[in-house]
Amino acid sequence: MSRKAKHLEFLLRDFIYRTDKILDKMRYMSFTSKDKEFQEWDKRRSNLKAYMRNLSPWALRILSPLHRILEADFSDHAAIRKDLRRLEKLDPDLIAKVAASAKPCPRRFELALRSYEEAKKKLGGEPTGKEAYRYLKEYGSQVYKDAGIELPELRAYLSYLSQARSVCA
Repeated sequence: MSRKAKHLEFLLRDFIYRTDKILDKMRYMSFTSKDKEFQEWDKRRSNLKAYMRNLSPWALRILSPLHRILEADFSDHAAIRKDLRRLEKLDPDLIAKVAASAKPCPRRFELALRSYEEAKKKLGGEPTGKEAYRYLKEYGSQVYKDAGIELPELRAYLSYLSQARSVCA
């Protein structure tokens, strides 16, 4: 199984788990969008939406249960659970074909991810996007230099990095 396919499978499994957890929590107690679990789920939902923008129409039809969940307002728990079960039953070979159909990673996302990895090597550990940006701003980025492009502004860089993690990984 390719790296792209493993990444998509992980995204799906993680999203299914978190959605199930939220549905259970909503059944037994009040739940708001300020809840930390909901915010984590919402982050995953944004990542999957970004990923799906790069898929072919054929792949989108395969993942139609996911699309319905991403657009759901949680009013129909039974329908959401039904779609989650359909996603769980997806064949790994089919997931691999869907992942292979994804468009290539946009260059600005790839540069942000590669420059983050560059800063990560120099800084050690798992720096935040801001810490990596500060390092790159102060010492320069070989990745951007090789591409002949200047390092983007902080907000753009963080946005590209976030989207790259979901779309290009």
